Amino acid sequence: MMDEAALSAFISENKQKIPGDGHTMVYVASEGRVIGLFALRDQIREEAVKAIQSLHDHGIETIMLTGDNEKTAEAIKRETGVSSSLPTVCLKIKRMKLKS
Repeated sequence: MMDEAALSAFISENKQKIPGDGHTMVYVASEGRVIGLFALRDQIREEAVKAIQSLHDHGIETIMLTGDNEKTAEAIKRETGVSSSLPTVCLKIKRMKLKS
């Protein structure tokens, strides 16, 4: 189990190497110490950006419902050109929003 102090120390020591917006961090710990991290990020496909732009060109507003946190959702929104985003939405809520 990793404690909060170990995580804080790791982040402080490695803050130059940790990517910014749009990444989800997965920390790896062993014997109470952080020994590494994975920075995961969605790959935005060029055709997705083009499709979003085409919708906008036809006067259609786009809304992204995502389970990602607010910071990640905002980065993806900026990169794709989506009109607005709703972060931290669970699958059940996504289904309800799509049906309404």
